[in-house]
Amino acid sequence: MKKYNRILIKFSGEALADESGFGLSSSNIALLTDQIEELWKEGIQIGVVLGGGNFWRGRQGTNMDRTTADHMGMLATVINALALQDALEQKGVPTRVQTSLTIVRVADPYILRKALKHLDQGRVVIFAAGTGNPYFTTDTAAALRAAEIKADILLCAKSVNGVYDSDRNVNKNAVKIDKISYMDVIEKDLKAMDLTAISMCKENHIPVLVFDGHKKGSIVDAVNGIAVLVADTIEEFRLFHVDHSLEGFVYAAKLERYVLGSGLASALAWAQRSVLQYVELGCLGVKTEVVDTVVGTSGTLTHIVEHNAEGAVVAHS
Repeated sequence: MKKYNRILIKFSGEALADESGFGLSSSNIALLTDQIEELWKEGIQIGVVLGGGNFWRGRQGTNMDRTTADHMGMLATVINALALQDALEQKGVPTRVQTSLTIVRVADPYILRKALKHLDQGRVVIFAAGTGNPYFTTDTAAALRAAEIKADILLCAKSVNGVYDSDRNVNKNAVKIDKISYMDVIEKDLKAMDLTAISMCKENHIPVLVFDGHKKGSIVDAVNGIAVLVADTIEEFRLFHVDHSLEGFVYAAKLERYVLGSGLASALAWAQRSVLQYVELGCLGVKTEVVDTVVGTSGTLTHIVEHNAEGAVVAHS
């Protein structure tokens, strides 16, 4: 059973580059396309936003007008988008590139209705050229597009395996944080995403999964919940795996009520014994109370669980 219906994945430009961090690497592009293809075959609708740092970053133009430097960075993301599109289509994955800057001889302009139609028809959509405006990062573009297409979750590929309390490139003793809220990211000025992007995710209730984009299989793992999830309340999670061995899953419902189910009838006794522990794997600091138990016609056990605390943070490691 697929966990999400529609996702948006944000890759840095370096994810497509060789070991030097510059240009394009066919092997690294294949690492991404193999996993995107796997998710596409599961019927998941996929949007992608790419950075352009493997060619140019706006901040490199120290003696250059900022707007000009940022426009150059936007064009770099278009190069990456075309490369990823070509690689996906060679695998038989239908793909469209939409750009925030009008380059009609190269790609379609970004039009939300067309993007949604492509996604509904099973095409991967790559959103290029950032937001189309200077002074905004591709992280912010990813948050914006995720909100516009109503993605279930934003998957953010980084060069490290999660969120740390300081920059690992500067502090080798940086501590990994497994569970964190939007406000903690903002107040502690952590580098999971830029502050504009994380604020937009908070305002639009978009969960963010941060994972190591350079690790083989990391995209599929992130979709399955093996990453650091940044969010504020339980209400922001539609579907979250807790125990893969028992095909456990959590359906998020309204009014802070959640349905916990097990995909295996043999797990009934286990679920009865440890439903509170089962919930606590995904809900940090949230008091839970089982208010009802129902055995469905399929033989699976369903628990209705009431959450009576706010500010829950859900993560799985």
